[in-house]
Amino acid sequence: MVIWINSNESSFQFRNGQYPSYKAVRLRQQRPELMKYHPVNNVVFIKTHKTAGTSLHCLICRYGYKNNLSFVFSRYNRENGHIRKTALNTSRFLPPLDYNGTRDPVFNILTGHVTYAKRTINTFMSGEPKFITIVREPASQIESHMNFFHHKSEVLRGIDTFLKDVNYFQNGGTSGSRNNQIRDLGLTLIQTANETIVNNTINKLDEEFDLVLIAEYFDESLILLRRLMCWEFEDIVYLTKNTRPKRDTITNTFRQNVYKWSRADMLLYNHFNFTLWSNIRALGPKFHAELATFRALLNDTSTRCSASKIVKRYSNGVKHFEYSTSNSTFCKQLGMSHEDWYQSISKRQQ
Repeated sequence: MVIWINSNESSFQFRNGQYPSYKAVRLRQQRPELMKYHPVNNVVFIKTHKTAGTSLHCLICRYGYKNNLSFVFSRYNRENGHIRKTALNTSRFLPPLDYNGTRDPVFNILTGHVTYAKRTINTFMSGEPKFITIVREPASQIESHMNFFHHKSEVLRGIDTFLKDVNYFQNGGTSGSRNNQIRDLGLTLIQTANETIVNNTINKLDEEFDLVLIAEYFDESLILLRRLMCWEFEDIVYLTKNTRPKRDTITNTFRQNVYKWSRADMLLYNHFNFTLWSNIRALGPKFHAELATFRALLNDTSTRCSASKIVKRYSNGVKHFEYSTSNSTFCKQLGMSHEDWYQSISKRQQ
């Protein structure tokens, strides 16, 4: 199915089922009857920054751990196993389960911050993995990014400089806030200034990724993930672990300035936000029935597991929740942090 949208539209809201109709977007075909298919155990999640990626990462870790799958984790990053910008070389990874060294290692799951290079990734993944990622509305993402990485003044100065001289491009803070979502997906900062390159990259990502989740519509995205992976509702249940009690007010002026300054991320978000809702609309009433079932399960799980919730620590202004170990294994695993998951998985893959 092909639908047309206006890629220059700066509004990101899906209003009354309507969008401008100019640019073609290919819709993913959703499997009509999930139980006719086997669960998908091979998945690559390219984690972007400050986009609810940690919740998705922990969800995937829980599924893989339960099903005795092998993860791609760094043997050198002892904190959380992320590979980040280092070379995608299997000698740097923890060995897969039951590995005897007589063959090239293959893995079921890659989840975390990693340099996106699909061809290279496929060389060490088992079968034909599903590729997924997640993006977030750019102004909200920039606000979170600049406060988490403590470079708010640099970002605001960078935006102000850009608005005075749009040819001044190399700015945005030491952690690279500007267009950082599409840069996590392969572009350099200077490439994001070329709109032809940006649009070609977005189209390429649309072809290469099986699903791009949207942070603002996390539950809706998880329903599509469940359908893509043929998983159970229990596999996509989550508990909130990280919250930031104090957030900057995002004014309309700030939002529109971010859209100009971080235009590549705005185009990326608009494309995949529209694709998400187009897929949802194509599923019709059964999607909303599944969403209602899922949210009822989330409420039940929250009641069952959150009685043990405690605030364990604060860092970078973020409140990190942990959960008591006295509850069931299910609740305990739902409450595990990404550091906890790395420690558990790395012990099995030593």
